[in-house]
Amino acid sequence: MPSLSVFGIKQCDTVRKALRWLETQSIEHQFHDLRVDGFDRSMLKMWLQTTDLNQLINRRSTSWRNLSDSDKQNTDAGHLMTLLLEHHT
Repeated sequence: MPSLSVFGIKQCDTVRKALRWLETQSIEHQFHDLRVDGFDRSMLKMWLQTTDLNQLINRRSTSWRNLSDSDKQNTDAGHLMTLLLEHHT
């Protein structure tokens, strides 16, 4: 099993560039497409042990722009975690 896991969205240019680089460097990896595979609360909690919740939220995404203004203005950590679990991208 690959020791490197890459999480992202297949359509993202940056993700595609990173995956190409890994392949050209012959670095074994596993790609986890967030749009297809999603993630669960335990995975989110694991990520939050090493990064800030706000770094996981893509405020430039279509998913974020399509949220209601009240959802976007609510900065409660529990609310933001729920949004991430409902909208993986």
